[in-house]
Amino acid sequence: MRKMKIMMKSEAVLKHTTRRGLTIYGVALHSGISPTHMYNMMSGRRNASPRVALAIAKTLRVDVTDIFDISYQTQDQPEA
Repeated sequence: MRKMKIMMKSEAVLKHTTRRGLTIYGVALHSGISPTHMYNMMSGRRNASPRVALAIAKTLRVDVTDIFDISYQTQDQPEA
């Protein structure tokens, strides 16, 4: 089983946020997530879900891979 890990590239998010004339708070609201969740992703305390990553990328008008690192982890399946 593979688990997706979506980590925010905080510096890239800040750069694109500034270019769009927004704040991190504004990006969160326009993306439909709480500012607290946005700040937790910015600090690396939380990962993004695919839905959240796409919403933020759409708000900033960038490709999701411009602002997120996406990796896959293989998990051992439990024995039956």
